[in-house]
Amino acid sequence: MPLQAQEASPLSLEGEAGFLGASADRQPFWLVANQWGRFDPRSSNAYLVLQGAWTRQPRRWLSYQLGGEVLARGSQSPSLHAVAAYAQLRVGFLEAYVGRQREVLGTVDTLLSSGSLVESGNATPIPKIVVRTKSYTPVPGTRGWVQFHGYWAHGWMRDFRQIENPYLHQKYLYVRVGSPRWRIYAGLLHDAFWGGTSRNPNVGRLPQGLEDYFRTFFALNAGEGAPYGERIYIQGDHFGVYDFGFSLHSERFDVLVYRHFLYEDRDGLKFKNPQDGLLGISLQDRQGKLVQRVVYEFLYTKRQSGPEPPGPGRGGPGGRDNYYNHYLYRTGWTHYGRTVGSPLMFAAEDRQQRLIEGVENNRVVGHHVALMGQLGQGWSYRLLATYTRNYGTYNGRDVLQQPGTTYRFEPPPEQLSGLLEVVWRSGGSPLAILAALGADVGQLYPDNLGLRLGVRYRPLP
Repeated sequence: MPLQAQEASPLSLEGEAGFLGASADRQPFWLVANQWGRFDPRSSNAYLVLQGAWTRQPRRWLSYQLGGEVLARGSQSPSLHAVAAYAQLRVGFLEAYVGRQREVLGTVDTLLSSGSLVESGNATPIPKIVVRTKSYTPVPGTRGWVQFHGYWAHGWMRDFRQIENPYLHQKYLYVRVGSPRWRIYAGLLHDAFWGGTSRNPNVGRLPQGLEDYFRTFFALNAGEGAPYGERIYIQGDHFGVYDFGFSLHSERFDVLVYRHFLYEDRDGLKFKNPQDGLLGISLQDRQGKLVQRVVYEFLYTKRQSGPEPPGPGRGGPGGRDNYYNHYLYRTGWTHYGRTVGSPLMFAAEDRQQRLIEGVENNRVVGHHVALMGQLGQGWSYRLLATYTRNYGTYNGRDVLQQPGTTYRFEPPPEQLSGLLEVVWRSGGSPLAILAALGADVGQLYPDNLGLRLGVRYRPLP
């Protein structure tokens, strides 16, 4: 009598326990970057991560899910917190969730990229209400040749900031054209901080009503009662990327090329800085063994409309766009001390310094190479190597010559950071052993060698 297939369990559980240690008094860059803010970069870490999700799909067009991730960490800054916790509903081609969910915004190779310029997975996820299309959705009447992908979010920033408890507005819209063998896409991603209460009593509570939300949504100037810079230019801190690219698919190879153009103001929206942004090329060989995937990325964020000081408020005539920072929302595009976008544009580690300016290195020229594949039966690996020249920001003085100050680096320190990660899994066992060796050589971070060891539980599909 034939056996009947068992229905998949609605509950999935994963976990990992491990340790990070280094030869210097901090962890190498790639042992802690793009890890959702789990690890303390300034000390050794012992950690336990538990993940779970409960999913039901009563109809083909309907499903719902509860999920989360809890981290227990022993380090110089010990922590017990929820990295993720969310409730999600899908109806047809639309999804909605509330809570913290790990997500990457902006098209990149998520397995090997140095990080999206919008939201990379470098910081603890931000609590949001999100409505989005589940994936690219065909436009009726185009036979699948034209597709769109949309996203809207309202978030809350509850970490230690100069403007306390600001709101986060996010949205994007992509259009993709082509066949399953080749496609060209274009997208516009928009992020904005608005509302909140300044620690500066001369600023106080910022406008945060419904009318102010629509001013932020459409990037309009603020009304009466807002600071002068907001009234003459734009309410809130606005930034984002144009995201362009194309993909090719064959029986064996997949190719993805992506290009992010950064903008911080209206001049940026007019492509005043076409050289600033991220260029990436990803090649996947589905029949490969030793090398199955290769990525190269070039990051350039040095120009920022030039060195001329801006006019009243940030974003007026002039340059110094100061990516991820803002004259009023000074803590910038950071969350719990980590840059939300590219980790190569790193945040100030000192909490008080983040009240002055959150991201202290946003003028970067970098090359990133990564590959992954199989070393043998049950053995897989991932290799990252990143070289950067770092110019700080257009503001301030020389941090290398005057300790205690921040911003401009002169001459620009050069840095090489690498990671070799190996995972071994025996046969059909859900247990795997992870070992990762990270290294830093250069003038930005101390020369350093670090090791991560862990045991991972992940059921096989």
